Amino acid sequence: MIGNLSNQLDQARPYFDPANDAVPYHEMLEIDRWALARTARLIKKCLQAYEEVEFHLVFSALYNFCTVDLSAFYLDVLKDRLYTFGTRSHGRRSAQSALYHILDCFTRLIAPLLPFTAEEVYHAIPKWGGQERKPDSIHTLLFPKYEADHDRESLIEEWDNLLAVRESVSKALEEARQAGTIGNSLEARIRIHAGGDEASLLQRHFDDLRYIFIVSQVEVANDLPSDSPVQIEAVRANGKKCERCWNYSMRVGEDPVFAALCERCVPVIASMNDLG
Repeated sequence: MIGNLSNQLDQARPYFDPANDAVPYHEMLEIDRWALARTARLIKKCLQAYEEVEFHLVFSALYNFCTVDLSAFYLDVLKDRLYTFGTRSHGRRSAQSALYHILDCFTRLIAPLLPFTAEEVYHAIPKWGGQERKPDSIHTLLFPKYEADHDRESLIEEWDNLLAVRESVSKALEEARQAGTIGNSLEARIRIHAGGDEASLLQRHFDDLRYIFIVSQVEVANDLPSDSPVQIEAVRANGKKCERCWNYSMRVGEDPVFAALCERCVPVIASMNDLG
């Protein structure tokens, strides 16, 4: 999280500045708002456990948050947006806004358990809340506040359903790997046949499915009865591999100047000349 708060290719803005770069909550991408919802629940659970002197429950909550919510899903999905989007793009700043908030809250929560590590993390963050000068120690700060507005049950339920589909997609990808159809998941195109609520769910999030599943292409067909389970097939992606983002696209080579790049990466590279 600390590493992705820097903007190495933007000399004018070498790191994320919450005072100028933060995206308001209502303008953030939905997956970033989901991450804040999970963070709000983590804060609530940890504050209650600290109050009751149940330190093992704090450890368990923090550990599960790291392994399940962050490592196994959110940070994995976020890589494409952080590494390939323009430095000042809305999508990348939305991700950084969420990361900054999560890092702030998480570091404060671990401070009583890992005091030296928390102190090192605290001083590694470029700015804290937009301040030019931070307090001398994290141990002079308060715990993060539980923000009930972030803890939205409907949002968490929506993404729990998406995660269930993602788990099925992961199984299909693994079967395709074992069959030798693909290697990396970005070499895949996912075909999904669904009906009823599942089809509606996938259509609502269609533009984001390729990023959620970490594949190059996704096709969704609403052609099953509403009570039928989702059917998923992983096949080889169409097109050529973009040398920058490693996604496969039929439009790689369209630009005469950046012939090895896809339609997403060309404008990003072109815009880098304007940074400063």
